[in-house]
Amino acid sequence: MLFRSEDNNWGVSGEVILQVPDLAFVGLRTPSTVQAGQPLLANLEILNAGFEYAPASIAHVWLSDNNIAGDADDVELAPPLSIEVPSMSYYSDSNRWSSDLTIPWPAVDPFGTDGEYFVVVKLDAPNAIDEGNESNNLGISGPIRLAPPPPDVDLLLAGHVGGQSCGVAVQ
Repeated sequence: MLFRSEDNNWGVSGEVILQVPDLAFVGLRTPSTVQAGQPLLANLEILNAGFEYAPASIAHVWLSDNNIAGDADDVELAPPLSIEVPSMSYYSDSNRWSSDLTIPWPAVDPFGTDGEYFVVVKLDAPNAIDEGNESNNLGISGPIRLAPPPPDVDLLLAGHVGGQSCGVAVQ
């Protein structure tokens, strides 16, 4: 078919919305201090901000000496901590997921620096989900200070029995 004018054979479509999931880090609530060798109790919150169902996925957790995730000073926990994130809907009450975590804290300071650390979380760690935005899969806690160890206290209980002094050491 021949047309006299080819000038009007094009058009611009409206906005195109990709129908893909988008796991997004919302927050990681942690205490501000932790004892060396004691578990750190935290709460992780994730959102599916996409326009499609998000299948179950895996998130990884590690420690960092600073608040820059992915640089050379990040260390894996021992044992490594992986979190199973359930499937998530989109635009409904089930597009958010929250979970309490018990993070094993090392008994020996892995950095030997200022005693201030951060917990890093990477959602969809194996990159198994094709998402609309991969840049919001990384999250980091606020600073967590290594608390000094509790004091080692020795007590001596002293008294008088029958006019004589006696004492018992208690540790």
